[in-house]
Amino acid sequence: MAKKKSEKKKKIYNEVKIDIGKLTERDLFIGGVFLYMGEGSKTTKGTTAVTNTNPEILKLFIKWLSLHDINKQKIKVQLHLYSDMNVEKQLLLWSKLLSVPKKQFRKPHVKISTSEKITYKGQFGQGTCTVLYEDVNLHFKTLSYLRYIQETLNK
Repeated sequence: MAKKKSEKKKKIYNEVKIDIGKLTERDLFIGGVFLYMGEGSKTTKGTTAVTNTNPEILKLFIKWLSLHDINKQKIKVQLHLYSDMNVEKQLLLWSKLLSVPKKQFRKPHVKISTSEKITYKGQFGQGTCTVLYEDVNLHFKTLSYLRYIQETLNK
């Protein structure tokens, strides 16, 4: 059964590759706007940020940021961890996963949890990570992208 399931997944994946085709820079741009629409911070003044537990989502956001002629040294990262996690280990892990130097990480927020269900040992794995870029013009531009897409698609 496992082999059959694996073959089915592979077949569907190959069909999807054909359906989607080669992705362009414009596809990344539009996809990034939709990513921001769902996962981005819309209320932090002057900051364009996405928070997620999935490093692949955050790497996509960083790629999207790079389309905007940013200074990559200005990208900041903040981790939200639990008190039973090894902070230094998590800093090194996320730095490697995101290809962002550790010196660009802000001090992690460490939550002291009294519930045994909400810990590193539970379902939250490596904590939650926020990638931030502080630039008022990019923030306004990003909110304008969202507004334009919403107005256009909701007609």
